[in-house]
Amino acid sequence: MSAYEMLHTFRTRASCLSFDILKDRLGARSGYPVTAYLVAGTQAQQGKKNSLIVLKASNLNPPKPTEDEENSDEEEDEEEGGDKEVLKTAEIYHAGAVNRVRICPHVTDTRTFVASWSEKGKVHIWDIAPQLTALETEQESKDVVKIKPFYTFGGHVEEGYGMDWSPTRQGYLLTGDCTRHIHLWTPRESDWLVSQQTFSAHGSSVEDLQVCKVYFVIVIKPLSVHSRCPL
Repeated sequence: MSAYEMLHTFRTRASCLSFDILKDRLGARSGYPVTAYLVAGTQAQQGKKNSLIVLKASNLNPPKPTEDEENSDEEEDEEEGGDKEVLKTAEIYHAGAVNRVRICPHVTDTRTFVASWSEKGKVHIWDIAPQLTALETEQESKDVVKIKPFYTFGGHVEEGYGMDWSPTRQGYLLTGDCTRHIHLWTPRESDWLVSQQTFSAHGSSVEDLQVCKVYFVIVIKPLSVHSRCPL
């Protein structure tokens, strides 16, 4: 017996270290098939081949009972058109491999922000609303588009992996690097104010962090967990 209620496999043009799930606006629903929206970041062997991949996976169904798998080839051919899962993608060029990607939980009618940690030591904010709109069209483009990030912060000393949005305060973001420094991002009207006074008392590389309602949790190297209250 499988532990999965549903299992589908899709391939991207390069391996992805990080992905996040986008909360859609399809409303409350139950049953199958289902649709899922995701954003993934690649780690291609050639740095110039990296991208953010915005994905829409639709027509996702649970596996068929064993007895159905023994149907004739003719029956499978007849059902193929209706039962086949569909993957559509829209890719954005990303300078360097993507260490971490996180979708802002506060989506507006016109903006859908995604933060990405680059191996080049920069954190980018992207507005993927145009890519999401493109996924709803009938014609899919396989091209990797080059667009300017909505905002870029290059003040980290080194690359990093820790990054999370506040679930309660719209647009607030924390990013932590491999030299232990954690920056707090405060949203402004058209960009972010990134604090130059960092959280660093934990004293080691930030491997991951999670923002809760009024505090955040840090996982550092060697393995240790700390909590702080910045928000």
